[in-house]
Amino acid sequence: MRRSLTLASLALLAILTPLANARGAGDPATPPLKLSAGAAAITASLAAKPTEARHVLVLDASTVELDATASILAAIDDFRREHGEIFAVCPNSAVGVKAGAAIVALACDAVVFVRGAELIGAETSWCASTSRREDLAEKLADLGRVDPALAKRLFDSTDALSWSQKSGYLFDKSASTLLAEAGRPISLGAPQLKRLGIEAPEADSVDAALAAIAAGTVKARQLATGAAGESKTPTGSRVPSGNTVVNRPGGLLGGGAGGTNPPPPPTTTAPDPKLNEKLAEYAASLAALKTVLREFDDYYTGKKGVWTSQHRNLRQVWEAGSDQTRHPNTRTNCLRLQRDIKAKMAELETCLKFTERIAKDPKNPEVVRMKANKVALDGLRGGIERNKVSNYDTYSKQVLALK
Repeated sequence: MRRSLTLASLALLAILTPLANARGAGDPATPPLKLSAGAAAITASLAAKPTEARHVLVLDASTVELDATASILAAIDDFRREHGEIFAVCPNSAVGVKAGAAIVALACDAVVFVRGAELIGAETSWCASTSRREDLAEKLADLGRVDPALAKRLFDSTDALSWSQKSGYLFDKSASTLLAEAGRPISLGAPQLKRLGIEAPEADSVDAALAAIAAGTVKARQLATGAAGESKTPTGSRVPSGNTVVNRPGGLLGGGAGGTNPPPPPTTTAPDPKLNEKLAEYAASLAALKTVLREFDDYYTGKKGVWTSQHRNLRQVWEAGSDQTRHPNTRTNCLRLQRDIKAKMAELETCLKFTERIAKDPKNPEVVRMKANKVALDGLRGGIERNKVSNYDTYSKQVLALK
């Protein structure tokens, strides 16, 4: 009888052990959070969760208000800094997951979509403050590891948004894939996100999504890698970092809020004099670019220049579809500065190519840093070469924050 009990105990242990392992992987012992519980409950749960924990948030409410959205984003940021993970589950509901709920979802480490579900962005009027929209969009880009242009479009429905592998995101219809019409909130389902290189797992039901997360088969979203089946990052797109090894502007390319960047692995080889020379050239060219860009920005915002029409700065001139102001000296200065900016960016591109050849290692921390910087630089180039307000507004500040 005692032998039978022992064998039964061992059999029971054999059954329970994999269940316990699954519990450790996905932490199903903790009930999922529900968006309908409100921001206070969600932020309290995230604050109380121990390090290395995982939370699941079910988007059972169609939206949340602006202040609640900001509060939840801040809580996710704090939770992420403590090395926790939070996954969202997006049901396929008749009313949809909109505005604040969609923004919170994309800020999570991953979103599991019930098939057919979509995230629907906000109308511009949802957040009347331009500065607050920009701040929250930047935080969303960092937390969600998505391009800042895509993050911005979830807060601002003013312009159209299109995308292609070659041009990246553009606030018009000129790229091959139209993501959103001007004046209409953007809608993003799993197929669209996958096309953009953003991981978007799907499940047949909410329960199936929860089971997949509990089993550990859903992983935290990585950096966007471009179109499905391709490995390069979309040109003109910034690569947000969250807690990745790549740096980010104001966070992604240079440190700041929205996640911490682990230090690069220590090198065991002696410094290469040629590599150090190129790094010095890169630093000098980047510093010169920032100096020129700051001067140009004074004309762009109207701090400098003579403005003889109803347009009070270069930004308004571009928005009106013109290339430059009619005032001769101001026009000449703006054109000169644009040429100088492009020249400095060309120098940085050359430095990167030589650095790659010298380092002979794509994982070299300096190569990784320069390639990450290139994304913001390419985005700025699109603004300078085509007089694109959307590109310049998105990428000029990022370039100024590069390291």
